[in-house]
Amino acid sequence: MVTLVSGIGLYYSYYQGNDGITYEESINANLQEQFQYQDQQLTKLKDRIERADPDSLDFEHLYMPGRFPYYVFSKDSLVFWSNFESVPEYDVLAGDYNYKFIKTENVQFVARKALIRKGEHELELYVLLSIYESHFIQNNYVKSEYNRDIFPTQILSLVSTPTPQQEAVVAPDGTYIFSLVVLDNTKMRSGALSYIISGLFVLTIIFFLIYLNFLIGHLIERQYCQR
Repeated sequence: MVTLVSGIGLYYSYYQGNDGITYEESINANLQEQFQYQDQQLTKLKDRIERADPDSLDFEHLYMPGRFPYYVFSKDSLVFWSNFESVPEYDVLAGDYNYKFIKTENVQFVARKALIRKGEHELELYVLLSIYESHFIQNNYVKSEYNRDIFPTQILSLVSTPTPQQEAVVAPDGTYIFSLVVLDNTKMRSGALSYIISGLFVLTIIFFLIYLNFLIGHLIERQYCQR
């Protein structure tokens, strides 16, 4: 009986739980969490620069471990980059904004920007949240895909124009980022996990029927022996 109740509870909580959260809404929640991390990293970077000596703004003083790659520019010139493998052009990042969704030929990301003056230097800080990376050569180690920390499955696309039918992603400051379009607008679920949950539920029913059959047989045997 305990097994049956547990199986039913697991089945119900998986398929009827999550308060009706759709896949788009779950992605949006993931993005909002990443925006918070992005903003926290930018704040730490600003604090680090503000505490530094204006005459010693070099790699040693600008380096800071973080979740996202970040870049520092001064008068259009690159002063610091945390990821040497991918350095975006200044013209790609430049603009008057706090958050901005940027697409290039190979990557898509959300840039978080801030300005800070340090002595005679006016610095532009950019922290980048990866959304999508495209690779010309793909194999078991490198392939084009959306950021899996945000998008559990890859069955979606992003559009830059908001419509009432699509889930809009908005940055913490109210900036529209993009809208989500997925192929399966159902409740949040993983295909593999759904098979596992369904299989466990079926096994629970089978074991319960076996136990019920055994219990009925045992009761009949007891009644027969008492005669």
